[in-house]
Amino acid sequence: MFHVSHPSRIYKNWLYAVLRWLYAKFTPNQIEIELKEKDYITFLEDLSDRYYFGHYGNGDDFFDLINQEEFARPNYQSREEMPTSLQDMLKSGTAIPNFIFNRLDYLLWQKEPKNFRFTFRSSVEHFYPQTPPEKNERLPNDILHCLGNLCLISQSHNSRFTNNMPKAKLANFGHIEHNSLKLEVMMKEADTWGIESIEKHHDEMVKVLNKQ
Repeated sequence: MFHVSHPSRIYKNWLYAVLRWLYAKFTPNQIEIELKEKDYITFLEDLSDRYYFGHYGNGDDFFDLINQEEFARPNYQSREEMPTSLQDMLKSGTAIPNFIFNRLDYLLWQKEPKNFRFTFRSSVEHFYPQTPPEKNERLPNDILHCLGNLCLISQSHNSRFTNNMPKAKLANFGHIEHNSLKLEVMMKEADTWGIESIEKHHDEMVKVLNKQ
């Protein structure tokens, strides 16, 4: 999840955090013997929370977050309790960071484990198109550009997504192995995808992100 969210070889703050944790917790000889998979996953899940709630939610610096010994995860009970900056980011269209979509896929997989693989999906796309074909209405911007109407796909599939309506996108993408889990959820409602579906999906995905 972290690797595909931050593919640059230069800015791998998450990897620095992992190495720092290992260095503080183990000697080189201890790692192979004492490092447990469960402990490593717990550390990475905590790091994911720090990125989402701390950096994207509060605007905290990555290194400040990494250096904190303890991190208190907020318990947002409603969308209104979330920082305005975080609410706005989740409605910022293609500017929503790839990490948000990959975190969602991980949390969705946790809820319902299945055959899934993280790949370098780097194109944030609208499920209901920005410029729909004739005789189809254009959605209001706050609906069109919210997380509920967006998904992450690979650059190689980008040309087939374009301005097709959701039913056509289901026909083109429904058979592809290892789709984004979020996209799979959206495709189940492709026949009726519209304002009501988008708002419902947006609220559901925000709850997943917030671990509600």
